[in-house]
Amino acid sequence: MTAENGAFSSQMNAAQRIKRIYRTHSKSIIPFLIAAILLIAGEFVAQGFAGAAHVLELLKISSFLGILVLAQSIVIIAGGEGIDLSVGAIATISAVMASVIINGQDKMIWVALPAVIVTGFVLGLFNGIGVALFRVPPLIMTLGMSSVINGMVIIYSQGYIFRGSASELLKTIGAKASGGIPNMVFVWAVVIAAALLILNRTRWGVMLYGVGANELTAELNGVKTRRVRALAYAFSGAISAIAGFFLLGYIGMAFIDIGSKYVLPCVAAAVIGGVSLAGGAGGYLGAAGGAIVLTVLSGLLVTIKMGEAGRQVVSGLVLIILLAVYARQSQR
Repeated sequence: MTAENGAFSSQMNAAQRIKRIYRTHSKSIIPFLIAAILLIAGEFVAQGFAGAAHVLELLKISSFLGILVLAQSIVIIAGGEGIDLSVGAIATISAVMASVIINGQDKMIWVALPAVIVTGFVLGLFNGIGVALFRVPPLIMTLGMSSVINGMVIIYSQGYIFRGSASELLKTIGAKASGGIPNMVFVWAVVIAAALLILNRTRWGVMLYGVGANELTAELNGVKTRRVRALAYAFSGAISAIAGFFLLGYIGMAFIDIGSKYVLPCVAAAVIGGVSLAGGAGGYLGAAGGAIVLTVLSGLLVTIKMGEAGRQVVSGLVLIILLAVYARQSQR
């Protein structure tokens, strides 16, 4: 009888631990559960949709959105109603710069990567200075910056295809696999690990959440809130540039709007992953799960042969519903 009671007690303790873990990490877990449900639904529609090969392909496609979601999440966490609408434009100009610098030569990758990161950082810093120092509303500042960058790209291209292309090494990283696993999955895993470390284990990460949660309290505790928020936009620009660099490897060449389609999805993915639009709450692991959800959903819509227009309608509706749910929760 005692042994039975002990076994029952152990089971109860295990169940309680699972519940505690779920409550603590539910915002990170839920996106992955949604993605699993969508995969199962897709398997009913088309056999092999949830197969290992297709799942790895979906993860590869998710990686580009996932890196841009990190850029967006940092800005949103910084608070001040921050949303960065220039992430797509910065990814585009970075892909253009990289294609011109590399021009098919592997050795030029090591010149192009630092160049695009610095460029993205500087462009993002302009956003940050405008938002943090001059108090320009983030939507207006980043939308304006996006227009400026896109105009520069159009002027440079003069309406023609850009000179240059990705090298074979960059194409291998962006589009091919090693040991059956896409190389971009490895790259994204490194990005996730670095992001979790920086956001959760460093002083700057703690200050970022503090500024987003309550700017006045952070200031009273000696945090230079404007500097932290400006750097959030600068880091967003640098990360967006990295995404554009790897997008070049995936596609092989740059074009005018290579990054534009990711702007609204990266906001939606962050919200799906539990990043609060009010700032100061949420984490990148859940946001990465949100990127996977949107990619699997898009793949499912393609599988049922829904056209591009229909997919845009569904994506827009998903974003509207998410924002409506968020607004309703904020009023409680």
